[in-house]
Amino acid sequence: MPAKVIDSKRVIPDHIEKPDYWKTGHPRVNIGPQSQTVEVKSEEAIEKMRKSCFLAKEVLAAAMAKAKVMYGLMICKVMGVCGSSSN
Repeated sequence: MPAKVIDSKRVIPDHIEKPDYWKTGHPRVNIGPQSQTVEVKSEEAIEKMRKSCFLAKEVLAAAMAKAKVMYGLMICKVMGVCGSSSN
């Protein structure tokens, strides 16, 4: 697909609020509570984040597996097809 050629700038009516970057193309502030700063994480901090995310993934996977088992047992009991030893 060929690139679209822009032949002229469009005029934005005065009644439309313009964003802070409309003249320069660069926002004056970042979106969010920490405006005007970008935190660069250290390698140690990044590694800690990776480990915590991996742990969170493992916890969620275990919780989902448990939820599926519980759901399966519930359906089993409702349908009356479970053995007498399962709870």
